[in-house]
Amino acid sequence: MALRLQSETNCGLIHQLEACGIIKNKTVADVMKQTDRKIYCPVNHPYVDKSESIGEYTTIAAPHIHAYILENLYEFINADSKILDIDCGSGYLTACFARLIEARAEECNTIPNGVVISFDDQEELVEFAIDNLNTDDPDLIADERVKIIHGNGRVECGDYGPFDVIYVGGNRDATPIELYFQLKFGGRMLCVLNTKNGSQQIMQYYKNGSVKHYIESINLDDQILIADGIVKIIQIDDTKSCIEFGLFDVIHVGDAAAELAVKVIKQLKVNGRMLCCVETRNGNIMKQYDGINNEEVIKRLFKDEMNILFVD
Repeated sequence: MALRLQSETNCGLIHQLEACGIIKNKTVADVMKQTDRKIYCPVNHPYVDKSESIGEYTTIAAPHIHAYILENLYEFINADSKILDIDCGSGYLTACFARLIEARAEECNTIPNGVVISFDDQEELVEFAIDNLNTDDPDLIADERVKIIHGNGRVECGDYGPFDVIYVGGNRDATPIELYFQLKFGGRMLCVLNTKNGSQQIMQYYKNGSVKHYIESINLDDQILIADGIVKIIQIDDTKSCIEFGLFDVIHVGDAAAELAVKVIKQLKVNGRMLCCVETRNGNIMKQYDGINNEEVIKRLFKDEMNILFVD
């Protein structure tokens, strides 16, 4: 059984994200340590790397997603940056953006005069975000480093633009192009979009002289799993991706990758063990294989000649 990153403290969770290589930038780590997740995520165990419901049919994203967003936007944020946060929800990223502006000013030994403009069209969430920010640091709003506005940011943001950075949260089926045109040249926009298979992706956009839109995406359904160790997460559609890591003592093949099992078992050490989820007429089963290196025996094993452990 795999475990999500979790800790008893906010700093402990951020340290784990650093240890896994999810957070690489010290400034991003410091900003996330200063912004205590429990203020913005009112659940019994806020320091777990998963998304949580915050009511009003919305959620606060998992910490590793927040880290990805902040790492991705770090180089575009400066002491005088104007940042637009659409569908600000709990206000967590709003606070982080404001603290990144301050941190960048400190790095340059200058005075921060940037601002974060945050919109949400749900009045209850606007009140929730304001309460959270005031609990965290009342000066964020009092000093006008942050503005929280109830309204449709896609329509009303023009009064405050253009922006160096735009982050669009929430759930959308298409890129809000009208926001892209509020981006300064040389700026960056991240937008959470729904995909056809029901998952979500973060789409990344630059604005430059050639006005190129799409850059890359990241699947938000991927969860970071760990049990007291360092985890490498890679995309694999054949065995070429795993060969570079050598032979393995233990291999687990989930149901989504069961068709790769015959190839992957060749990467198992002689004394190793592999568990493979296989679909049968009687439901899903977990099959166990001990390390071998004879290809004919491997083929025979995959004809149901091994002991089977039935799982729910």
